[in-house]
Amino acid sequence: VTRLQQSVFDIVTKLRIDWLHPPLMEQRSMDGVLIIDITARTVSGILLAIEVDGPYHFRRPDGKPMGPTLYRNRALRARDYTLVSIPMNDWDDFGGDVHKQRHYITKRLRNVGVV
Repeated sequence: VTRLQQSVFDIVTKLRIDWLHPPLMEQRSMDGVLIIDITARTVSGILLAIEVDGPYHFRRPDGKPMGPTLYRNRALRARDYTLVSIPMNDWDDFGGDVHKQRHYITKRLRNVGVV
């Protein structure tokens, strides 16, 4: 687990979301094939996968996702996970400001119907 993953996890666990299964780190997908950075299930039944993407997930110089990252995203969606990807560069822009991080995560989760 990286510091980046841990900082995202710390924010997610403090959000006021009705969890059926609370967030856990480094869990396997339901079929055991994929390892997910952070996973949870809401009371409303949303199976959530949060992937914290560091520099090796993106091509240089254009910053687009690499093939394995695109595959992972498709594979998670095919397994009925609602995916939220947190790029390292976005997270670093907050300079450790917990309020900005919380707002960012809340907005991302709202965009996929979790919040």
